[in-house]
Amino acid sequence: MKPNQLTSLKIGVAVIFLNLYSICHSQPFSSLGAESHGLSSIRFGLQNVWSTFNNPCDMHTDSMLSIGLSAHRLYGISELKSATLSALYTIKHTAVGGYYHYYGYSVSHSSQIGLSTSRNLTARFTLGVGVRLSSFQVIDASRNRQFSVAVSSNHQLQHNKTLYFLIENRLPNNSTATTTNLFAGISFQLNTQVKWLNQLKVNPASRASLQSGIRYQLSDEIVVLSGLNTMPSSLSFGCAIKLPKIKITLAFSTHQVLGFTPTLSSEWPNL
Repeated sequence: MKPNQLTSLKIGVAVIFLNLYSICHSQPFSSLGAESHGLSSIRFGLQNVWSTFNNPCDMHTDSMLSIGLSAHRLYGISELKSATLSALYTIKHTAVGGYYHYYGYSVSHSSQIGLSTSRNLTARFTLGVGVRLSSFQVIDASRNRQFSVAVSSNHQLQHNKTLYFLIENRLPNNSTATTTNLFAGISFQLNTQVKWLNQLKVNPASRASLQSGIRYQLSDEIVVLSGLNTMPSSLSFGCAIKLPKIKITLAFSTHQVLGFTPTLSSEWPNL
């Protein structure tokens, strides 16, 4: 495929994605944060600031207050802009957080703003809820908005095995009906260094997809990420580096035709 043809194809895919936003006013396509993207967009088992969107039950981190910034460029298309700001506050058995996500280009764009909270009900069971306002706008057209509600739970079966469930329900508005996304996952702590995460996503309007990823703690400061997604068929990889006051994560996902999607995230824990 010639370079100009590939560029046209990428822009066409971007326009399709944005049109899908206009229909369902949905949240970001998969997950937030480079660590999740390095694991093929798995939303479970990652206790970081991006859990405010990905899975409220994972918001219970070692830090009382954390802030994160993230950006990614879908298939390397320079015209598309995507950025996220997230914040998380944890105290005792309760965690609260919020995020703002922007995605779009000069002609149209979408944004999501959300709040989440979760609580450790027992030593092995956590329950979380989140609310989100999604909006989509095309230049010189009215802005469409839609609310969503999410409920999640974590259940630690054993010291090295945890089950995850998440239900996202987009409430109906004037142009769309209610839609539901169902997520189920399981993680295995194979040893002190290796964590194996698996996720199944079910949407009534499309086929189920399966994601699987490995998180390898190479050292106290370095984490290596890799993942596999069945729909669309893609691979991902990444690396996280923990410095004294900041954690930086860089991840890439691959498409057989469209190429790489890079994602860069920065987290400031213990503020």
